[in-house]
Order: sequence, then C-alpha cells, then structure tokens
Amino acid sequence: MADPFLVAHHAAPRVFDISGKLSPVSVRDQMIRGQLFAQRAEAAGEITSKPGEGLLILGAGAGGVAAGITAASLGVPTTVLEPSPYPFRTQTRCSTRWIDPTQYDWPLDHWVAGQFPLTGLPPPLPWRSGFATHAAAFWQTALQSFLIGGGSPLLDLKLATTFINCQCPAGASNIQATYFAQNTLQTHSYGAVLVAVGFGTENIQVGPTYRGFAFWESDLFSAPNWGMPGSAAPRIVISGAGDGALQDLLRIMTRLDSAKDVLDGSGVSAGAAMQLKDLDRAAHGAMAWGAGPQHDHAWHAFLDTECRRLVRFELQQSAVRQKLATMLRHMPQHIELIHSCTHLTPLYVLNRFLAWLIAEYLKEEKGVSLLVARTRLTSVASATSGHICTLSPAACHGRAHEIELETARDCRNSTLPSSTRKAIKDVIVVRHGITAPAQAIQNLTPAVRPRQILPPFIL
Repeated sequence: MADPFLVAHHAAPRVFDISGKLSPVSVRDQMIRGQLFAQRAEAAGEITSKPGEGLLILGAGAGGVAAGITAASLGVPTTVLEPSPYPFRTQTRCSTRWIDPTQYDWPLDHWVAGQFPLTGLPPPLPWRSGFATHAAAFWQTALQSFLIGGGSPLLDLKLATTFINCQCPAGASNIQATYFAQNTLQTHSYGAVLVAVGFGTENIQVGPTYRGFAFWESDLFSAPNWGMPGSAAPRIVISGAGDGALQDLLRIMTRLDSAKDVLDGSGVSAGAAMQLKDLDRAAHGAMAWGAGPQHDHAWHAFLDTECRRLVRFELQQSAVRQKLATMLRHMPQHIELIHSCTHLTPLYVLNRFLAWLIAEYLKEEKGVSLLVARTRLTSVASATSGHICTLSPAACHGRAHEIELETARDCRNSTLPSSTRKAIKDVIVVRHGITAPAQAIQNLTPAVRPRQILPPFIL
C-alpha cells in the first residue's frame, strides 16, 4: 500500500478512517476525503468488483455518501451503514447554521465562490452556500438521482442499522463485518472498511444538568432579542476559543448569518487579506506537523499578534469604524467570550481576524472587554425560581443562571494564582471541543495521521 493518501488514513488491517481528530474538518473537506479514498482504494486494489472485495462504509454523512457514490461509480459493490433513519442527519436537523464550501479559504482568491467544486467535473455531492438543512436536502436529491439513475445495484444504503464489529485474520484478503439490520444479525465480507462516522460528541455540557445548544443543532441565537422573552436585555457568555465559538460570537454580535457577510459589511481593505495570506499559509503548514499545544501555542499567538496588528491599522480608517458602528448597532449590551489560554484557537483565520476586529473596536470605542483570556467555565446552575436544568438547551435558554468562572491554566499547562468569580447569565454558549467517538469505532481506528493539508477542490 504505497499510496500516500491511503497510508495517511490507514487505521488497522483493511480499515481506513476519515473520522476522529482530523483537521481541517469542514463539510467540504470530508467530501474530498471520501471521494479521494474511494478513487485511491480502487486504483490500489484495496477494493474491487469481485464478491467479498467491495467497500463497507460506516456513516451516511457527507463524507461517507461521497465515498459510496464514488466507489459505486467505479464498479465497486458498496454498503453504507447508518444508525439513523435517514442520511445526512447532522445537517438535515440544523436550520440555523450557514455553511459555505469556500468562505473559510479566505484570504485565498477563490474564497468568494461559494460553490463546490470550483472547476472540473462535479463531485458526487455538489453544493452551494446556504443553511445546513437546505444543503442536506440538495444532497438527498443528488443521492436519490444516483440511485434512480442506475447506481442502486452497486450502492446499498442500510439505514437504522447498528454496526457491531469487524474481524480481519492475519494475512486475510478481506474483512468480516457484523451489523444489525432489519432485525437480523448479518455478517459479510469486504475488501475494506471506511469509518466516516464524524468527529465524536461535542463537549457542550457543564455539570450534571446543564447542556448548551450543539453546533449542529437549530438554536435561538438568531431569533429576535436572541431568544429572550419580552424586551429584557440578555446577558451572554460564550465559552471557547475555536471556530465554533467565534462563529457564534459573530452571529450574535452582528445578527448576520455568515463570516463572509460580516467581512463584507466591515469595510476592511483588500490589503489586509493580502497581508494575512502568506502568514496564514505559514502557520497552517507548521501546525500540520504539530502534535498539540506544545507545538501550536507559538503559532496561535503569532497569528493573534498579526491579526491584531492589521486590525489596529484598519481601525485607523474612519470608513471601517463607521461600518462597524452600523453593523454592531444592535449588538447585545452584555456579552463576553471566555477562553482558557492567552490566544484564540480557530483553524480558519477569517474567524480569528473578525473576532479581533470587533473586539479591538469595542475596546477603543466603548472600553468593552469582549474577549476574556485565562478564564474557564466550571459550573452552571439555575438562578430562576421554578426552573430546573434538565439537559434541555431550549428550556434553559433565556433563563437566568449563575455561572462560576475560574482562572485557567493556559494550553501549555502553566499556572496563575487561582481565583474564582460568579456571574448571572441568560444565554450560555458552550464550545469545549469534541470527545472521542464510540468505543466500537475507537477499537477500529487506533492510529491515523490527524492533521492534513487537503486541496480546496478536486480537479
């Protein structure tokens, strides 16, 4: 197996993984991984048209279905297992999250295209920017068109199916997979298994009873008055410093759906993008070889410093300040984003740059500290008479809660004198990263190269 893409995703004998702690993690990148895997695995003879040498895919999300359609198009019998009753479940259930296949390629020239692919033949699931639920509906149509158009004999989509395990005896030319489908336990042979179950479960719970809205969950952040009843001004805290936290910060502050809309409305010059282009490439090239905070801290701090330097230059332009004043005229009166280290941690420089643009503007204009470093959210408890937190985000949203914050160690585990403080908040956004996938999946995928540089589109 000499193909570098297959080597990078080889997890166990005849098992390949495009889930887990991979980076970058956009929907588009998962589609690219799925399509590339099917093409490379078929070319390398890992999967073939022979009986018992087809492909088994775990997960019918964007990456899994892209792999399935590609493999079936190459003549490989392909089975896709999905535990839910329909494919693309994550995006189908989310009506409030805007997704765009190219906006986070900023500052590269094609970032405004808003479509996938940019050139060449259409991939299995082409799409344009829009709300997640609309994109999922488009993918459903593309999948059904493939099946109706002759793909169904080779692509077997098994919904409401539970994967049990796989076994690959030493030296075997195929792998035995067992799963529970249609009320029966079934075992079949495949040439390879592709794990495409997603990145695990979000850390959105604080304490035993409070859970915030998940990233891929229809939320109330864009509702009138941010989902607060009546005209009461919400007191908002966002806990986290990654892309999810910053994306929600931008939505809540500006009432706009996408980072592209925020940048377009800010009046920032094209020169800022040009200055960040090479810096962003250098940082991502370096972090592709990192293994954690010990390698990443300096690069994150470097990008923060450069973003803030450019922000201060842009804020010298009166047009930028005027446009920010207009864009932020309906911002919440009480909001802060807390994070544990001294720097932000987004993968995409656009979120980082815009967060610092708004934060520095508010600090200069109003003396407001929007981004609060070295702070960790440790507890959330109801402060409303008669309200009991029961892990229901919608029930807790807009109700007063007492939160406790403590001084945090930074990402390199250095310490500061410990202190705590309490506050009352009505809207609590928790973006604390991802937990590991289910144990059955972990057993399949012990080692995969986690950080990668993928092409923004497939020619």
